Amino acid sequence: MEDRVDCLEKQYAVHEAASTEQIKTLFNATKILFWVTVFFGGILLLTVVYGAVGENGFNHVANAANELRK
Repeated sequence: MEDRVDCLEKQYAVHEAASTEQIKTLFNATKILFWVTVFFGGILLLTVVYGAVGENGFNHVANAANELRK
């Protein structure tokens, strides 16, 4: 009976370790997906602003932003 309990405890420990690794992997994948979304969202935002105001308008916005930083 004790052998059976020891075997079950080992199986549980292995299962728990595997579950922990799966959670870590899922968390890392979520972080990567978040930053990819932020990156492409920024590109989309710049594209929309550039499309809305055109090249001259975009340059005016960039110059105004540079003036604010000074």
